[in-house]
Amino acid sequence: MNRRVIRITTLILVGIGIAFFGKGVWFFGKAQFAQILLKRAWRQTIEERRDTKPWGWADTHPVARMIIPRLDEEHIVLEGCSGNALAFGPGHMTGTPLPGGFGNSVISGHRDTNFAFLQDLKLGDEIQIETMDGAVVSYSVINMLVTDKHDTSVTRQMPGRYLTLITCYPFNSPTAGGNIRYVVFLSCRI
Repeated sequence: MNRRVIRITTLILVGIGIAFFGKGVWFFGKAQFAQILLKRAWRQTIEERRDTKPWGWADTHPVARMIIPRLDEEHIVLEGCSGNALAFGPGHMTGTPLPGGFGNSVISGHRDTNFAFLQDLKLGDEIQIETMDGAVVSYSVINMLVTDKHDTSVTRQMPGRYLTLITCYPFNSPTAGGNIRYVVFLSCRI
């Protein structure tokens, strides 16, 4: 091979590498900026007692703040479980009570981002939910299980205050989605 072909090939490969690196930096920066906007929208929601979109064109809004003290985690919970909402945070399943309310509030999240911490939870761990009126409701982990994605029994309603967290499983799978879900059940600490 002559030197010119080697140089051109090297430049093309370096250009491709720079493009992929730049795309990664862009996505990371966008995700970090989105978290700042979500936290700001949450504060405004509590102060003004009304739904506040994190950015003008958002199709979701914060409905709760989830705090996991033992793992030093905190997440803003968004309304809805659409792909757009879950790209930025855990999503509250529409049709179930709001987090902190009476009944079984169901929240979903991605296993490789905002719900990766589920694999580190233990029975008895505390999760706190800050509601839109600023109150904090504490829950304890009472059960964890692996189930089929079509098993809707995990979302059934019951008397009392419950929280159900759902993510894809297994945590280390190289492919997205799949047919298996990891479910964490919590009951309200009174």
